[in-house]
Amino acid sequence: MNDLQKIVFSRTLVAAPWKPATPVRDDPVKAASRLKRQAGKDMVVVGSGTLVSALLRGSFIDEFFRVRPIILGAGSTSS
Repeated sequence: MNDLQKIVFSRTLVAAPWKPATPVRDDPVKAASRLKRQAGKDMVVVGSGTLVSALLRGSFIDEFFRVRPIILGAGSTSS
């Protein structure tokens, strides 16, 4: 995983602090369209519901293979 090329979608990141990674500040749908035209393997999205929603609207999601729900905030204290 560490050696795989990573594309990091961010509105604020100018340079990725880890390698190999390329920050992309463009519109995610336009960037995904450009990336899908390049030769290579499948892409995996990790971590962003907003990004997944945009890519889903652009018909770039072929398959959901894992869903990991996360509760933001303090969560429930009852058992």
